[in-house]
Amino acid sequence: YSRFTDVIGLTMAHMDGKDHDSRRSIVAPPMVGKNLEESLLPHVRSASEKIAGGLDREGPFEARSRLGKQLPLKTMVRLLGLSEKDEGFLSDVTTKVIRALQGDEPYKSIGRAAHDSFALLLADLIGERGKNPESDLLTSLINSEDEEGNRLSESEVISFMSLLLVAGSETTELGLTNFLQVLLSHPDHLSRAETDSEYLNACFTEFMRRDCVVAYEDRGVTEEIEIHGVSIKPGEFVRVALLSANNDETI
Repeated sequence: YSRFTDVIGLTMAHMDGKDHDSRRSIVAPPMVGKNLEESLLPHVRSASEKIAGGLDREGPFEARSRLGKQLPLKTMVRLLGLSEKDEGFLSDVTTKVIRALQGDEPYKSIGRAAHDSFALLLADLIGERGKNPESDLLTSLINSEDEEGNRLSESEVISFMSLLLVAGSETTELGLTNFLQVLLSHPDHLSRAETDSEYLNACFTEFMRRDCVVAYEDRGVTEEIEIHGVSIKPGEFVRVALLSANNDETI
C-alpha cells in the first residue's frame, strides 16, 4: 500500500466498498467494450504498423525495447491526448516511477520527483480539456460521473492516470514480449496465427492463463480471517499466487 501511495498518491486500487465502487463506475465506461474499440483500437493498429515498419527485417533486434515498450508508450500518449514529442518524457517518468515502487532510496525520491512533473503536466491538460474537450480518455474522466452525480476531483484524475501509467506500461511490455517468445517457440501455432486472427486471439488468451504477466499480488487484510486453518490478523498481508491459480498444480 505505502509503496504506491508514497510515490503516486492514493488510488482507487487502494479503496474498498462504496468509495471504490463509485470511482470504478466513473472510470470503467470509457475503457471497455465499444467505447474503447472506437477511441483506441484504430490508434493501436496504426501505432503497431508504424513500429513494425521501423524494424530491421534483415537482422536481429531487441524485442522488448523495440516492440514491447513502444506500443504501450504510444498508447498512453494517445490516452492522454499528447503528441509524439512527449514520448521521451513519458518513458522517463514511467521508468523512474516503477523503480521507485520498490521503496528504496534514492530511487524513491527520484520517482516521486518524476511523478510530480507528470502531475503538473496532467493538471495543465485537465485545465485545457475543461475549456476545450477532446476525444481522449482525460476528457472522459473529467466529464464522467457516478449514479449520484459525483465526479472525480483533479487529484483523483491525476492519481488514476498515474495508476494507469504504472499498470499499463511494464505489464503490457512484458506481456507482449513474452507472448512473442512463446509463439516463436511454437512455429506451428505461429504459422496458423499469422493468417487467422481468431486463432491469434485464442493463443493470447491461453498465454494469459498459462503464463500470466503478473505472477502474484499482495493484498492487505482489514479484518481477521482464517484460511486453511491459518489465522490472519488485520494489517497483515496475503500473497495471492495468480500463476498458481491459473494452472492449478493440484490437478
